[in-house]
Amino acid sequence: MACWARRVRPWTKVSKLPGGEFEPLAFEAEVRRLRKDYAGMPDGLVRRLMRLYGTKARVILGVAGDVGGLGRHFGADLYQAEVDYLMAHEWARVGQDVLWRRTKLGLRVSADEAVELDGYMAGRVSH
Repeated sequence: MACWARRVRPWTKVSKLPGGEFEPLAFEAEVRRLRKDYAGMPDGLVRRLMRLYGTKARVILGVAGDVGGLGRHFGADLYQAEVDYLMAHEWARVGQDVLWRRTKLGLRVSADEAVELDGYMAGRVSH
């Protein structure tokens, strides 16, 4: 064990990840609150966003009243708003970052949809 490791106090037990500003047992209450605030969104999408991003799901959903307000659809329940969020806040640069590293939506999108996502992201990165 490195000598510096002995001096560092454990911090992960009491710290929360971004979006995790609620008690672990309050997850379902947070999902209900998000569903209420975004009643025009599919339940599965709301639950997935809450599971992956916690309270940051509200940043992704923004002012959208339904999926039409989330921008371009890339297959499964992946929309432009989530891709833009991942690029801006989680350093996603290519489709693989979104489909396999940040989410597992690669299991649910077609090869053509993955190519479309790559094209969209390449256009955003080059700007």
